[in-house]
Amino acid sequence: MKPGYLKIGLITSTHGVRGEVNILPLTDDPSRFVSASDVLLVSSESSDQIPGKLQFSRVSGTKVIGKLEGVDTPERAAIYKSYYIAVTRENAVSLPSDTYFVCDIIGCEVRKEDGSIIGLIKDVIETGASDLYSVSREGEKDLLIPAVKEFVLGIDTKSGHITVRLPEGLEEL
Repeated sequence: MKPGYLKIGLITSTHGVRGEVNILPLTDDPSRFVSASDVLLVSSESSDQIPGKLQFSRVSGTKVIGKLEGVDTPERAAIYKSYYIAVTRENAVSLPSDTYFVCDIIGCEVRKEDGSIIGLIKDVIETGASDLYSVSREGEKDLLIPAVKEFVLGIDTKSGHITVRLPEGLEEL
């Protein structure tokens, strides 16, 4: 079952003396944090989920600097190091049609047009041209399938199935 939240960042360290934190964005759009207010702080080591509020955030190079409500010292901010910042699915950004959150793709069963099962999506690899779906196969090496309409015929994240048409010879690589 997919979680009811989406991880959008990882707190990596404290920043300054006012309790701010450095956040590694896990989203394509770091400016997403500017509009985020109600968040969940999700422990990377346990299943702890703490409701929180981002008072403010700003993008600084490849990171985001944020301020959590009620966290006013570096010592207090250090408690949340390695916590994920997440948003509920209701507060997530709207995606264009035929676009999916990576966490909803991972774990989907991949099937050919004839219904035969290839394997499960293990990872989504982002490349310059198009994403690649890394499909784990029982007793065989992983298969990389380009995530383009020519090969990916349908995605149903609710049922957890992806239907593909493989190019000739891809399975033998």
